[in-house]
Amino acid sequence: DYEHLEIIDNYAQDYDIKEQEKVATVAYLHYENEMIKQQIEDIAERTKGEINILDLGCGTGRIEEHISIAFDEGTKKRLNVTAIDFSGEMLNILNEKNIDLPSLKILRSPAEVICSKESELDQNQFDLVIAGFGFLSYVNYKLVVLPYKGNGIYDGIAALTKPNGRLLFSVYNENSILYDR
Repeated sequence: DYEHLEIIDNYAQDYDIKEQEKVATVAYLHYENEMIKQQIEDIAERTKGEINILDLGCGTGRIEEHISIAFDEGTKKRLNVTAIDFSGEMLNILNEKNIDLPSLKILRSPAEVICSKESELDQNQFDLVIAGFGFLSYVNYKLVVLPYKGNGIYDGIAALTKPNGRLLFSVYNENSILYDR
């Protein structure tokens, strides 16, 4: 909503600094970064060609920075990263970082739109979809995480993932209905 967008846009300039001041956050991000690296390595082992990654709720590009440092040039050349956030200010900071990834596409959109039939992204497009750092606790999960339709048909965030692709997300808001799932 607009109130949430205003809060995030106003916080964008200080986001990276403030998040690094929290010991628990730093520990969590380290764990999440290791998970992301492992997922990409596993996909790279079984996939010989390009690896398509979606970072949904990319913010200032923490995951993109991590990927650009964690992998050698040979692996990075195979990575097509699409970074999406609804905050223009967060994306401005991401753009200013000039992250060293050969293929980085940045889009501004709410997750609820990206995960809908109106999405500009194709279904079954990504080998790895990341909704990190508790992202699903802050969106309308009823529009992002839709129920399985059966017969191999998915909607929402899962529909963006290729068959045998990976979906990596975290939910740390204990008040969220998704927390128990």
